Amino acid sequence: MNAEGNHFDISLVFPAVEASEVFEVSLKYSLQGYKEQDFKIRNTNPQVCIVDELDQCVPSFATWNLTPSLSNVIRVKVTGNFVGAIPLSFEVQNIKTGETYLTSERLLWKKGYYSNYIKHLNERVMAESAMLVESTESHPDGLYSKYDFFVLAPLLFCVPLVLGLLTYKMIKSRNESN
Repeated sequence: MNAEGNHFDISLVFPAVEASEVFEVSLKYSLQGYKEQDFKIRNTNPQVCIVDELDQCVPSFATWNLTPSLSNVIRVKVTGNFVGAIPLSFEVQNIKTGETYLTSERLLWKKGYYSNYIKHLNERVMAESAMLVESTESHPDGLYSKYDFFVLAPLLFCVPLVLGLLTYKMIKSRNESN
């Protein structure tokens, strides 16, 4: 079962972390007739562990009896080094029924990688917006750029449509008058 159907969702305050850094993950859920103590939680990624109330790391392969109970905030840390981004999601088990649910998945980014990603993304957005501005200006060789067709294409579609409708109305009114 997934988070959408069973109301388990996670969110991160900031998606960039360093290895071995403890950070908090917020959980949003609707238990409908159950208590938090009726549920256990564990992560699904072996590179991540849940930090329990005794500051001990509970790995993803831990049995349900060793995992913490569900709460609004879970402390987590990445074990070992990682490059780029890794997925973060959790399994939640209802200990009364045995049903297991999956939360939504978020990406955890390594801090340096995330800042480089944002920098390159901003550069790309700025470059593309500069190209769009340039394309709206006339070209010295008289040719149109591919962005000009975004403006021309609707006009090329609408003009025959309007002419067709006018012709249809003229023919229809001529037939009705006869």
